[in-house]
Amino acid sequence: MNQKTVIQTFALFLTLAGIVAAMPFLWSLSARINASSVDSSHAGLEVGAALPELTGVGWLNGDGPKSGDLAGKVVVVHAFADFCPKCHRGMPNLVELQHKYKERGVVFVGITTDGHERQEADAQSEQISALKRYLKKYGADWPIAYGAIECLTAFKAEYIPGYWVIGRDGKVVYNKASTITMDEAIDAALNEPTTKSDA
Repeated sequence: MNQKTVIQTFALFLTLAGIVAAMPFLWSLSARINASSVDSSHAGLEVGAALPELTGVGWLNGDGPKSGDLAGKVVVVHAFADFCPKCHRGMPNLVELQHKYKERGVVFVGITTDGHERQEADAQSEQISALKRYLKKYGADWPIAYGAIECLTAFKAEYIPGYWVIGRDGKVVYNKASTITMDEAIDAALNEPTTKSDA
């Protein structure tokens, strides 16, 4: 084998190695591009549906919103669980989003099944401790309803994480299957005028 053939073979090997090394990045990029094309059956509560009551066994990060507290407000609801890797990956972006919109009055609320084991105080205590560590790790300081099984059912949250933006009229304007970004949905909802009935 002459020197030119050796160089060509080596160059081909390096090219193939580069392609293999880049595959995880390309796959991740593809996943991000396709993130807006989530199957609507996986998105939970559909756009246009009314906001269900936000309830749970208890609340972390303060009290949950009372009936009427959310009237005329834009609300972001996040369904998650500590055991869910995608929930962990998405939390930093959600925290950033909350910081961006907090001063504009957007209300963030979390709902999770974590902490639902009421019958065993020790088990509940451990779940709640793990949940507190999860929230502290990402700096999530909005109210979180734990043990929120009925609420998650009302949101049709069979797949987590789940995200919904609720407009000033109390109806869903965004879910994971929406073709716009969550930022765009929040901006559009904020630009909707507050009606007299919302005030």
